[in-house]
Amino acid sequence: MLNGIFWILCSGAKWRDLPERYGPWKTVYQRFRQWRDNGTFEQVLRHLHLRLREDGLIDLDTWMVDSTSIRATRAASGAGKRGARENRSTTVSGAAEADYHLFGFTGTPIFAKNSATGGNPLRRTTEQAFGDKLHTYTIVDAINDKNVLPFRIDYINTLKMQARIKDKQVSAIDTERALLAPERISQIVGYIREHFDQKTKRASTYRHDGKRVAGFNSLFACASIDAAKRYYAEFSAQQQALPEAQQLKVGLIYSFAANEDDEDGLLGEEEFEAEGLDQSSRDFLDAAIKDYNALFATSFDTSADKFQNYYKDLSQRLKKRELDLVIVVNMFLTGFDATTLNTLWVDKNLKAHGLIQAYSRTNRILNSVKTYGNIVSFRNLEQETNDALALFGNKDANTAMSIGGNRTIRSTNSNSARHPARMPANMAAAARIRNSFIVCLPHR
Repeated sequence: MLNGIFWILCSGAKWRDLPERYGPWKTVYQRFRQWRDNGTFEQVLRHLHLRLREDGLIDLDTWMVDSTSIRATRAASGAGKRGARENRSTTVSGAAEADYHLFGFTGTPIFAKNSATGGNPLRRTTEQAFGDKLHTYTIVDAINDKNVLPFRIDYINTLKMQARIKDKQVSAIDTERALLAPERISQIVGYIREHFDQKTKRASTYRHDGKRVAGFNSLFACASIDAAKRYYAEFSAQQQALPEAQQLKVGLIYSFAANEDDEDGLLGEEEFEAEGLDQSSRDFLDAAIKDYNALFATSFDTSADKFQNYYKDLSQRLKKRELDLVIVVNMFLTGFDATTLNTLWVDKNLKAHGLIQAYSRTNRILNSVKTYGNIVSFRNLEQETNDALALFGNKDANTAMSIGGNRTIRSTNSNSARHPARMPANMAAAARIRNSFIVCLPHR
């Protein structure tokens, strides 16, 4: 049990990715929470401190506790790449009278502009929780250090709102109805299928995981479980008459309804449960998992243990490029790394840290074939993208983005969509964005 907790804390992995040799991840997680909340860890630390002091094995001037697992590039700590410059990282020592210091490390800090409205009003921002910043590694730093790939963003117009609608509530209802209209769903799926090979570079091959593969794969982020179900059904319908070799291998995963689209465009906390789904959504997900079982000779379903194993198997097949596209609501949009993933299709509202986290699924470095991450947005997120870059970088960060252009889907065979606009020469050096730029904040 304790070794399982240590494995999570040292690796920085998600609890659900805990190796089976340590036991069920939920049990280990519950024990961790219990020991954390009842002070067990503090007591262990206190006794360890006293024992080390009695044995003369501790220097009270430098006694510290590392409060988190950190995965950062050499450049993030000031070391540069391949020894290009001296290590400029700074070591902060605790005062002699202090027992220990806590340090917060965050990739997408919470500022007043992107904070939630609920919870403790004195703990809504990262600065409120940890104090003043010690060090920042921003988007601009990542651009200069060339640690990640550029983004290419395409905004695809899929509907026009009627100017005569003045009432916001009526407009919102009409917008939601329009976004889920069968004609729009059909056109977007047709657009994805038509441009899939181009965006994922299926004409290029390379060796990965011991075999030669063609191109990359993608995620499709939807606004709600209802939308995810409609898109999955439409992919199935449009591919039904195609030979198996020409069909995209499409997966589907979502959890209970609380992980659906937040009205402010931020990504909610992901819950790894299927039990809370309404019966219709759970039945639909079970049917989609049956399709997956038939494709890969597996035997998963939405029961607790098998759903956990389905998630793990799905994530591994994404990383191995065995799936072409996975439809999600919030799952896989934060903390999931697959170097073979180069495209994010977006039909949901995103902003601030949620937007940066979702975009960053596509820009992990793999090889010379993968030159940038593709973002294809079926909603107008241009302002939200610029705002997020300014928030997590500086006022100049948004000018470095590579914009593929704004286009309108007129039909699934639109010629205008087949020839993307060229990027201006002054935007050729696109922003390299990663969700692991470091902000260190000391505990008060």
